Amino acid sequence: DVSAEVKVGNPFILLQQSPSQLLSQLVFEKQVHPDRLSSLLAKEELNLNVQQVIVNSCCEPLSLCSARQKSQAKSFLTNISSLTHQCAYHCLPDVEIPIHNSAV
Repeated sequence: DVSAEVKVGNPFILLQQSPSQLLSQLVFEKQVHPDRLSSLLAKEELNLNVQQVIVNSCCEPLSLCSARQKSQAKSFLTNISSLTHQCAYHCLPDVEIPIHNSAV
């Protein structure tokens, strides 16, 4: 039976791919229905969005978005740094913690 034939490949290739790449292969090369993948991901509590993978695979990112993402990432790092410092200060009030603001 040809449909039962199993291809043996290099398993390390799978380990080198991102989850998005693996989902993309399942949707576009293996023709797995996106709803089926979405329900499986939800069942296994994996935080991947099949629709986002499809959009990322089919559409080129806008250069405007990458500039906005860079700005948001910088702001995010600044906020995380500040929150981390505040938490450390509240947990260890007797320890002087230097502020390194490398995100700015």
